[in-house]
Amino acid sequence: MPKSDKKPITKDSNVVGMDLNVSNFLLDIEGREVQDLKTMLAKKYERIKKEQRELSRKGKGSNNWKKQKKRLAKIIQETERCTK
Repeated sequence: MPKSDKKPITKDSNVVGMDLNVSNFLLDIEGREVQDLKTMLAKKYERIKKEQRELSRKGKGSNNWKKQKKRLAKIIQETERCTK
């Protein structure tokens, strides 16, 4: 049987407690809340839609269009990082 690399938990170890429930998606031992991923992504997708509408109203190739395209790309990148 192969040896296990697991170390026993001692009092010096950093142990993190997590609580999953209905009222808040995730609560850690220090009292910090983590939003529900579905709710968080819904807000980000709404923002992407808004920024995309603004981009479509700009003249293609104009400086304002380029600035808006950068804003939109940044929001999309933030959203992608949330799902990884």
